[in-house]
Amino acid sequence: MGFSMGNGNKHLFASALTGKGFHSFWGEVLADLQHLYLLRGSSPGDKSVFLRLVGHALTERGYQINYCHRPGSQLALEGLVVRPLRAAILDQSCTGLYGVSSSPFLRVVEIDLPRQAHRPKQDSGEEELQSRLEAMRLLEEAARIWEDTCAFFRLHSAGRVSHWPGAGWMKELLEKPSRLKHFFAGTVTAEGPVDLIDHLTSGCRKRYFIRGVPGTGGPVMQDALFRGLSRHWDVEAYHSYIDPGYLVALIFPEIGLAVVDGTCGFALSPLPGDIVCDLAGYQGGGSAFAHAARTNGKQAELDDLLKAAGRALRRSQKSAVPSGVSGQDVAAFVSRFLKEIANP
Repeated sequence: MGFSMGNGNKHLFASALTGKGFHSFWGEVLADLQHLYLLRGSSPGDKSVFLRLVGHALTERGYQINYCHRPGSQLALEGLVVRPLRAAILDQSCTGLYGVSSSPFLRVVEIDLPRQAHRPKQDSGEEELQSRLEAMRLLEEAARIWEDTCAFFRLHSAGRVSHWPGAGWMKELLEKPSRLKHFFAGTVTAEGPVDLIDHLTSGCRKRYFIRGVPGTGGPVMQDALFRGLSRHWDVEAYHSYIDPGYLVALIFPEIGLAVVDGTCGFALSPLPGDIVCDLAGYQGGGSAFAHAARTNGKQAELDDLLKAAGRALRRSQKSAVPSGVSGQDVAAFVSRFLKEIANP
């Protein structure tokens, strides 16, 4: 997708359609912010273009941005988080905001974007709803297959976590509170399954890659998370869209370290320079290898289901229309945004 880290910028998903239904981490993302700007009035496509242009303008001014992509389409944005300013700019119609209670200390400002004149009316229709329901059904089936594939190995490996080949890497103790943030490492989109793990970990100086049969990295990731939090490190925890309870990547930004679970069901491979932790010796002996011989077919079935879910999402999306966003709109908003945050 050609993502650039810029000044430490990140592209991620704060919400996702998963095998266990729709999940959102927006409430957690907003919890420690002080400013929230909600975009109203225009179409989702216009808001996405507006957010991208605002992000570029703020990046040029030296600010670090989290670009939060919309579930179902990795090319569209639903929000920006400007980390140094403790501020976010979101599409007010963002699904992940439903049911989120904001902090009393969060200053909320609503921004009306200009509507595009004579925009053709679009009927969501029964077909769009049915296509989205079909995508959800396919993801639920993918989650069931994933759980069935992993069940055997989890049973045989859970008691051996303390002996995994990277268990001794955490030694430093920082005397401060930890900050744990949750996101999704990817999502199923109209363009097919997408993960941003290599992008998210590209700024880390060291990366551990866990290799093994499906699901065996799960207990290792939980152990790594516990070790990091017990040492008061900040942690970014990235979850699977197949099973949102499963961690696929951990980033410890203070020490530039990442742990990636190559057993998570995604098509992941080690990168040059990775420290590979092979769990082959921790998987239950001969019976495990016999079971592993059957997992290739399951993985192919899982991949087919995820691709089918992507096709269903493509059918559920409205056709694109020209954007009504202008450069003047973006410049005026950026000027107002920075002025109001500097002088609340």
